[in-house]
This record gives sequence, structure tokens and C-alpha cells, in this order.
Amino acid sequence: MEWCYNNGLLEIQNQTYKIKDGITQNLWCVYDRDLESDNFAEIKKVDDVAFSIAIQHAEQIGINIAWSNDAFELWILLHFEQIPVHTPFHRNYIYERLTEIFKNIAPRTETLDKITGNPRFNYKDSLKAQKHFIPEVLPRLKATREFAITNAIALEQNFSAQVPYDSCNPCTRVHHLVSALLNA
Repeated sequence: MEWCYNNGLLEIQNQTYKIKDGITQNLWCVYDRDLESDNFAEIKKVDDVAFSIAIQHAEQIGINIAWSNDAFELWILLHFEQIPVHTPFHRNYIYERLTEIFKNIAPRTETLDKITGNPRFNYKDSLKAQKHFIPEVLPRLKATREFAITNAIALEQNFSAQVPYDSCNPCTRVHHLVSALLNA
């Protein structure tokens, strides 16, 4: 929200952000959770509450939110497979699955073979970086976008509106932004 404020899209009224009058474009905030521990018992309740409150506050003032719990890469993974829905997981699971997928994905490129041929290859360290993500990952997502949207909807439907956002894991709402962009 700070970026929107600094760029003249939001103002502060009564100690809270508000979309400025006359602003008609859709405003989107995109972020992920990034749980600090893969041991859920160690996660501080204050961090859970902060995640949920940030989403609620943005929605109250009219900002659209595209979020993922636990990692944005959940959206990437949903392009390739359905995932378990009843057990929360940490982003390490997502990175492990993406590592395996990209070791075996077809068609192959010379660059992808070089990256995945490294004995220490893992998605997070190698393909998450923009210099490899854009040429090696992004082009593969377009063909499976509808599959990812369907998978994201299935995840989202597992949680009622009464479930706090921080408890919606695994879940992503990036598909709402993607759909809005496709319909624009």
C-alpha cells in the first residue's frame, strides 16, 4: 500500500489508507506469506494475525488482493499438478515439487539441461531468479493457465469465508488477478 500512497493513488484519512477520489483503475496488491518456519507450532500467532489483517484492511479500502499461502510459487506449481488440500504445508514442499518437475519437464532446452544438470540443482536457487524464470519457466505457464486457475479455485473452495486468511493453507488467490488481466 505504501507504493500506492507514494504514487498518489491512496491518501490517509482518519489514520487509515483510502483510495483517492477519482481513482478508477483497479488496484492490486500481490504478496505471499513466506512462513518463517516449516514447524507450524513455532509460528507466532502475531504473524498469522498480521497476514489476515493486511488482507482485510486492503479489501476494506477497495484494493484487490492476490495472495498465496505459503509462497507465490504455489501458483506456479498449480500449472503442473493438483496438490493435496487438507494438509497445510511450507514452501519447501512447493520448491521440492517444482525441482522434480523441472528436472523431467519436456520439451527441454539447452539452457534448461545445463541448469538442471547441475548436481545441486533446485528450483528455488536456479529457476526462481528472473534471468532463468522468464526464459525457462514463464513460457511453459501459458499453455496450462486454465489448469492452474481450476486448481486454484479448487484450493480456495476448501476454505469458507469464516476461515482466517492465515489458516487458508494451501491456498492462492493469484488466479483472481490473472483472470482480471485476461478479461481487461
